[in-house]
Amino acid sequence: MKRIFPDKKYCIGCKLCELACLVVHSVSKDLTSAYKNERVRGLAPSIQGIEKGETCVAVSCRHCEEPACVDACKAGALSKDSATGIVHYNASLCVGCWSCMAACPYDSIKQNKFSNKIIKCDLCSGREDGPACVQSCPNRSLKYEERSILYDGLEKSKISLEHSDGCGQSLGTDALIISGAEGDSAIGCTEHNFRVKFEAISKGLKRAVVVGSGHCGLKAAEILYESGVEVAIVEEASHVLPQESDGQAASLISRRIKDAGLTIKLGTAVRDVIRDDEGRVKGVLLSDRSFLEAGAVIFANGVSADISSISFCGLAMVSAGILGPELDLADDDVEYDSYFYCDEVKQIYRKLVFKDQLLVGYILVGDIESCSILTSFVKFRLDLDAESKKLLCSGVANLLMWPDNFFEKQWSPEKS
Repeated sequence: MKRIFPDKKYCIGCKLCELACLVVHSVSKDLTSAYKNERVRGLAPSIQGIEKGETCVAVSCRHCEEPACVDACKAGALSKDSATGIVHYNASLCVGCWSCMAACPYDSIKQNKFSNKIIKCDLCSGREDGPACVQSCPNRSLKYEERSILYDGLEKSKISLEHSDGCGQSLGTDALIISGAEGDSAIGCTEHNFRVKFEAISKGLKRAVVVGSGHCGLKAAEILYESGVEVAIVEEASHVLPQESDGQAASLISRRIKDAGLTIKLGTAVRDVIRDDEGRVKGVLLSDRSFLEAGAVIFANGVSADISSISFCGLAMVSAGILGPELDLADDDVEYDSYFYCDEVKQIYRKLVFKDQLLVGYILVGDIESCSILTSFVKFRLDLDAESKKLLCSGVANLLMWPDNFFEKQWSPEKS
């Protein structure tokens, strides 16, 4: 298939490609209106000009043969067209979980913070003259043509992904629902009707207990709470998301949970589910000898994954590489070098874990814009010099930090 290939040797950083993309995808099809009016309402170009020193280049979606973003998106918003090869995006199905961003190691998918959706190139599908960015480039630094892309097996070795997305798709875990009104039932969080199921059991329900604060548990709790149910989350570990986050990141998530109005009980477990004489659930007895009243109990069991992405009540978290307990242990291990940044007021947290010259793990809360770049360094095991390491830690990073030969092989291979 034809793809867009950027050539940084000829890019002059004029960003006319961005403007062309903006106009083509605008309602008005007029540059002035698109830039001044529609842009402030969320219209954004899907091609991005990036710079490092005097070098610049424009990059957009690669429309990979085996796209990690499509595998990550279980809401069905992203799909690969077998006939054209284009990776299509259906915004109406997007739930803003950011799992595609976390999975893509090419920094080709961005957040649209106006709409809580993503921004992704569609190759100007259906446009007679082809991609507008290519047509508008005055220096011909963008080529739209067929080339044999050499992946060296990198694309096929995808990082597995666990995420929670508001529709409950592919959370990599299961929930057991215990409810007197519905009867005991098990639901796989890979089912498309996850949200429908929990919205259904919320009818007539006043209180619920969710056991487990992994992805499935938090998403079940959020859906029930949004449906008007009073929710308590019980977690045996010392903090929420124990397999995906460290204590400090978890504290920000816990704060958002409590601010939303949910109750959290940490460091305790359910000893027994209490029922009345007719078998209806009345609540749970905890190991700390406290009792939580509830008409339904949800046991949510999760599994860890190489990349984890969740958005709870609007607060996003992404982690990759070494996760959960290992992230905490790395802080005291002489083999690892950890960097931290936390702004509790803005609810932003950034932690990067290095081993020698490699980035081996990270966790982002709040500001997750750099997650794709970080994923690329974890996935491709790219060596970092002191300057690149500093940039990654600052959160201001782009693909031009890749080694030149690696960038060229991935983005501008020679014609076969």
